[in-house]
Amino acid sequence: MRVKRFRRPEKAKLLCSRRAQVESQFNWIFILIVGALILGFFAYIVIKQKTASEAKFAGTVTKQLNTILVGAKVSSGAEQEIPTPEVSIQFSCTDYFIGPASQRLGNRIVFAPTFIKGNRLQTWTLDWNVPFKVTSFLYLTAPTIRYYIIGPSIEDEKTLQFYDSLPKKMNKQFRTLDEYSSGDILYENDEYVRFIFF
Repeated sequence: MRVKRFRRPEKAKLLCSRRAQVESQFNWIFILIVGALILGFFAYIVIKQKTASEAKFAGTVTKQLNTILVGAKVSSGAEQEIPTPEVSIQFSCTDYFIGPASQRLGNRIVFAPTFIKGNRLQTWTLDWNVPFKVTSFLYLTAPTIRYYIIGPSIEDEKTLQFYDSLPKKMNKQFRTLDEYSSGDILYENDEYVRFIFF
């Protein structure tokens, strides 16, 4: 007995072939979607860890800076240059901020620019005596901030006395009012510039 083989008609072969192509396309689309979800999940974890790490680092630096500020206030008349991590410190009247972390200044009297960026912090402490010591003023700055002391003339005693009383390591220059008015003060690639007039 002979077995007849069943032959598919051409139409059936064509339908089968199209179905296989569609299934293959769905497989690739599924693989792309699942791959994107996996990559997105790991990217989310990395971003969250980075944010948490930055917040922890900012908190640590804030506590260390608080210790430095307390120590600097105790030593009256002292000038210090303190190495710090590369951070941006923002000061307000009652607080200072490093990233998301903040610390209250409390009863400390601190004079500082609104922003200090860099890896070095300069501190300068002066006592306020009326006629006895009332408190200490703490001045903060950075080498990236240039101070121009503008006086009426080179012979002006008050201006020179003030200029000489500033810390030696402070980024400072003395200029006359005429130099300022004529525009003779050149930009020297400093991040911040402060003008102090007498």
